[in-house]
Amino acid sequence: MNIFRSVIFYIVISICMSAGASAQVHTSTKRLGAKAHKLYEEGHLDQALELYLKADSLHPNDAAIHYGIGLCYAHKNEYFTTLPYFRTAKYKGHFSPELDYHYGKALHQNHMFEEALAEFTICKGKLHHADRKHKDLDRLIEHCRNGAILIKTPVEVTITNLGPNINSKFADFSPAINADETMLVFTSRRENTIGGHLDPNDNLYFEDIYIAKKENGVWNVTQGSKDINSEEHDACAGLSADGQEMIIYRSAGNTNGDLFMSQQVGQTWSPPKKLGPNINSKEWEPSASLSADGKVMFFASNRTSGFGGTDIYMSTKNEKGEFGPPIHLGPEVNTPDDENSPFIHHDGKTLYYSSNGHKSIGGFDIFSTTINLHSGQITSAAQNIGYPINTAHDDVFFVWSIDGKRAYFSSVRQDGLGEKDIYMLERE
Repeated sequence: MNIFRSVIFYIVISICMSAGASAQVHTSTKRLGAKAHKLYEEGHLDQALELYLKADSLHPNDAAIHYGIGLCYAHKNEYFTTLPYFRTAKYKGHFSPELDYHYGKALHQNHMFEEALAEFTICKGKLHHADRKHKDLDRLIEHCRNGAILIKTPVEVTITNLGPNINSKFADFSPAINADETMLVFTSRRENTIGGHLDPNDNLYFEDIYIAKKENGVWNVTQGSKDINSEEHDACAGLSADGQEMIIYRSAGNTNGDLFMSQQVGQTWSPPKKLGPNINSKEWEPSASLSADGKVMFFASNRTSGFGGTDIYMSTKNEKGEFGPPIHLGPEVNTPDDENSPFIHHDGKTLYYSSNGHKSIGGFDIFSTTINLHSGQITSAAQNIGYPINTAHDDVFFVWSIDGKRAYFSSVRQDGLGEKDIYMLERE
């Protein structure tokens, strides 16, 4: 009997100790969560995330803690990490008026288009008819519908990250290649830029131009000279087919940014010369492409003559070798949203560009159309070039090799090394 009483005593003591420990863990988790939430509200995302993760280690799968972790990753643009955290928050009953939206975004960014569509529809149904979020949700719903169609008929291509010889943990984008693909010019916002300064507008390093040479099948990267890089923004906007002329985007001080031209002289590049007023305006001209014969330039601009945002224009050289008045490419190419990074194919008729309008599946998608280079007339409707080339994220700066077997572009993908990476596409 005494043994029985002793066993009961120890069981009761163990239960009490366990309950006490559990209460302590719960209190610690709530305390950490409250501190993390305060840091998140103040914009200290890294510190907030550290505390949320510590709280999760003490009390795994807490719905409120997982929601906080998901928010931190979402605001850090770590798109592919958010989904399991928002899912836990959703299905463990966390209440937040924004949860359906964030969970839908996570599903969309992971190409689960049908599930995302359901979440966005739920979210929209909860809104007041005058809520400004209707427009955003309508856009996301359209992206999901487009994605659900395109993902069923994927394009047969192989897409490869160009790896750490080219890409870094920073944004790497805007690739351009010469005719034999022995030179790759690109733009990066990595820490060893010429000035080494951060842009106060986004706290990222200023853009610089980098040049990679392929030797024995390996890319070796060198930084562009001070002739083409300054202490502010310098980006490769395009390269002529022979690789001898580089179109450079340059922004200094508070200027919107203009397009310049530099010629290769031996192993160096000439100081960039600003293109004329038919190309540059008082507004923003971020990207361009030259036809194979160098006589026609396509460029993006947000000048007031457009439909809204950035639009694509075309300019032809006159007898003096100067680019003439630009032609707006009209509604077949441009939308009220943004069009950017044009590339005219070596066939002289196929124009590629990125748009977050048309039938995008999210962010910027790459589209193609055909054009008469002499008249500027668009001869076919814009076509989304398909999944998995296009994703729910930004896919931009698409350029083909001369033989049409490979294309290079920048994208945000799960296997990426940084915010944007440069990829190579190969036809199967």
